[in-house]
Amino acid sequence: MSEFKDNFSSLKLITNTGYQLLLTSSLYGTNFAIFGKFSLEKDGNKSIIKKIDTKLYNYKGILNLGFSTKHETEVTLQTSGQDSYINIKFYIRAVVCGDEQISETESSPLTEYRSLVTPKNTIKITDPYYLRAERELIPISGSLEGSPITNGVFDSEFYYRDGAKYIVRNIREIPKAETQGIDVKNINESLFNETGPGIICRESSFHLVLK
Repeated sequence: MSEFKDNFSSLKLITNTGYQLLLTSSLYGTNFAIFGKFSLEKDGNKSIIKKIDTKLYNYKGILNLGFSTKHETEVTLQTSGQDSYINIKFYIRAVVCGDEQISETESSPLTEYRSLVTPKNTIKITDPYYLRAERELIPISGSLEGSPITNGVFDSEFYYRDGAKYIVRNIREIPKAETQGIDVKNINESLFNETGPGIICRESSFHLVLK
């Protein structure tokens, strides 16, 4: 069964519709949400995505999250079973003092972070179509080869520590399709790919409304 046949919402893909919720998640104990506003161009009976103006809002939590400027948001066309969908992948990093690798708005630097996304390839869509938004967390230092402590902040999403000792946390991805519906606490680690921490609140799915 396609992932878009169950547990999805609807998204209006119309120019100047306003900002719409794309993803909510929680990292470092901070709850945050990503909103997007689409700019489209008509091509016959198809719509072409030209730009996506995105905002990230931080809610409860100590650390702020923002869009990494070292990793461009990816917008691609993909398939799941017989369904075609747009996949938007956001790269997220925690904000620490003196951080210049985060996209930041001038209006509200303490809670809001913005990024203007332009697809590298032409994205043409017709009805019915779907969209999936996902996030990948980047270590505070920029990579796992960096230090677990950046400007006095310990990266608890990527490392464990005990006194002066620390180890890299097991990095897990969302389970493969055959594991859907299984209690995540009982899933064997071999079922996961090593591409990002955490398996909770990683993605969201939408049916696109084009009219």
